Amino acid sequence: MHRLAGELAAGESVRRSVLRVTGGLLITTGPGTVERVEADAWRVSGGSVYRVDADGLPVLQDGEGWPLEQAE
Repeated sequence: MHRLAGELAAGESVRRSVLRVTGGLLITTGPGTVERVEADAWRVSGGSVYRVDADGLPVLQDGEGWPLEQAE
């Protein structure tokens, strides 16, 4: 999504080749629609909407982030 951020505005979509990995780790490729739902929200091939951070990485609902230099 990071590569498409400069190309698609919110509400726009484009057809691209996509890679799909199922829960059983079956890998397939083929055409799919990539939709930018909002500035930081995307949907691929009609799937669930997910959000990305400024670097284009997915934001997990219960995720937690910290600098790698931080020791616990």
